[in-house]
Amino acid sequence: MSDNPRAADRVADKRDESDNPRRVHPLGPLVRMVPLASLEGRLYAVGMVAVVTALFVVAGRLHPDGYDQGVHEQLGLPPCGFLVVVGLPCPTCGMTTAFAHTIHGHWFRAIHAQPAGFLLAVTTLAIGLTALMGLLTGRRPVFNWYRINPVTVVWVGCVLFILGWGVKLLLYLLAHRAA
Repeated sequence: MSDNPRAADRVADKRDESDNPRRVHPLGPLVRMVPLASLEGRLYAVGMVAVVTALFVVAGRLHPDGYDQGVHEQLGLPPCGFLVVVGLPCPTCGMTTAFAHTIHGHWFRAIHAQPAGFLLAVTTLAIGLTALMGLLTGRRPVFNWYRINPVTVVWVGCVLFILGWGVKLLLYLLAHRAA
C-alpha cells in the first residue's frame, strides 16, 4: 500500500466500480428528475393535464362498439375521403376508434381498429400522468438526448405509424374479401 491516502481512495473507488453491477453510463443517466423551473412550469403542467383530460373525456363519450373505423363521425366529421374515393382505409383510419376503445378498456379491439392509434392513446396517457406527477411533485423527467437520438425516435414513430397502417389495410382486405 502507498502512503498517499488519495491513491488508496482511487484504488477503492475503482474496486467499488468493478463490484457494482449497475455501472454508470459515460453519457450520464437516461432519465433524470429535475425541478420545474418556475410558475410557468407548473402552468405548463396544468395545461398538459387539461388537454389530456379533455381528450380522454371526449374519447370516453364516444361509442366505438361495432366499429373498426368511423367513430370520428360521432364528432360531426365527414366520412374518410380516402376510404370513399379509393376504397381503402387511409393511414389514420381507425385512430379515433382505437383511442375510444383504449379509453373504454377494450385494448384488443383498439389494436384491431388501428395499432398506431392504440400506441398513441397509451403515449397520451403516459404524457398526462407525467404532467400530473410534475404538477404534484414539482419535478419533471428530462431525457438525456445524448443517449437517445431524437431522429431515431422520429423514425421509429414513423415506422410504427406505417406498420399500423399496413396492419389496418391487411385486416380491412381480409374482412372485405370474406364478405
